[in-house]
Amino acid sequence: MYDAVRGAQREVILTIPGESALTRNSPDVEAVHDMGDRGTRVHVFVPPGADGPGTAQGRELARLAARQVRISRTPQATTRMALIDRRSLVVAENERDYEDGGMVGRQLPFIGMIAGSLVSGVLPSGDPRETGGAPWHLEPRTQEVLRQLAHGATDEAAARELGMALRTYRRVVCRIMTRLQARSRFQAGIMVARRDWVS
Repeated sequence: MYDAVRGAQREVILTIPGESALTRNSPDVEAVHDMGDRGTRVHVFVPPGADGPGTAQGRELARLAARQVRISRTPQATTRMALIDRRSLVVAENERDYEDGGMVGRQLPFIGMIAGSLVSGVLPSGDPRETGGAPWHLEPRTQEVLRQLAHGATDEAAARELGMALRTYRRVVCRIMTRLQARSRFQAGIMVARRDWVS
């Protein structure tokens, strides 16, 4: 784990679950400190409340931020993992830390998607999505389209079920994707489903 993170050339993404101790002794964090100033981008994701200024985790995050590490909050706790150069993935066996070892995957086709999902799911401070409510007023038609996205319906099937022209349906989806900053319909559907914006 240490060598994999320390050997990153372009980018390291770390996810730290809330209940996990984030210390300099953790192999992933230690490797980030030992990387030096090579220009490798490092992004650490923590769940809300895990970065309190008075906590040990908060102090360690402050030290990382001082090293130009980008710190972001995720909407919920994640499994502890490291994505290295968007080519390798290391996942903690016990989901919290690497004491029981980790599983390593290289050149897996979904690693880029995981990285993209993490980045798109980031919540800036004060984001209304933290509360579970939609970030804007939802018109009935938009609610129906969101529901179809969350259920993974194809554009054709969803438009037919809603009695909309396919082109109109796709325009509404496009507006939703823009508001959510989603890169795909699939990503938008996941974002909607995870945040329970529709029943």
